[in-house]
Amino acid sequence: MNRISITLLLITFFAGNVFSQEAKTKPSDSVKVSSNPEGKSLIKSLTPDEYIGYKTGSGMGLARVAELNNYPGPLRVLELQKELKLSSLQKFQLKTVVNAMKFKVLEMGGFILLQEKKMNELFASGKADEGSIIYFTNKLGLYQAELRNAHLQAHLKTRRILTPDQVKKYNKIKGY
Repeated sequence: MNRISITLLLITFFAGNVFSQEAKTKPSDSVKVSSNPEGKSLIKSLTPDEYIGYKTGSGMGLARVAELNNYPGPLRVLELQKELKLSSLQKFQLKTVVNAMKFKVLEMGGFILLQEKKMNELFASGKADEGSIIYFTNKLGLYQAELRNAHLQAHLKTRRILTPDQVKKYNKIKGY
């Protein structure tokens, strides 16, 4: 092997180890939730609503574009299952979509909280510089994109599960 191949192999190996270690880290291990009677965020750089949204996996308006363009959300559809006359198969499929979405949004929300906490600590310590800001904002951007993607994919899958008449009825019920 030539020197370039060995270098690339080593970079790939070490990068893989870094990313696999990060993937093994549970976001909740580093970001603990405690009762906060004052309603404040446990991370200075986030509002209480943002903190709770990332921690609980709530929608936070991330799929509004889908919702407003005839792509219903699976949770809302399940809430209206009687009105929409969902079949047993549709209910099962929608629950599967919800479970997959919840897993992903909780995972990404935890990573976002962890990165926000680290970035806050970086600034609080006075150690922030151009490189660290680029690093953390790019990383946060990727996690936020994955979070929004999870919500939007769930809306896309939900529309595929429903009949066109069910989508129309859903939109009518929701007032769209």
